[in-house]
Amino acid sequence: MIGAVADRTNEVAPGAWRRYAEVLMVGFGLAGSPPEGTSALTDEQLLDSWPRPAREQG
Repeated sequence: MIGAVADRTNEVAPGAWRRYAEVLMVGFGLAGSPPEGTSALTDEQLLDSWPRPAREQG
């Protein structure tokens, strides 16, 4: 899952995978609360990370 997030968001938010890795670690009890500066993707970043139909590219 983390690899998929890293691949999908690399161009719009290269460090976003860290937040999702931290969520998993906290959820499994392997870490405390998320560190400062690991914010979620903005709506714009999330939309930009998804592929667009061929006619919209370019």
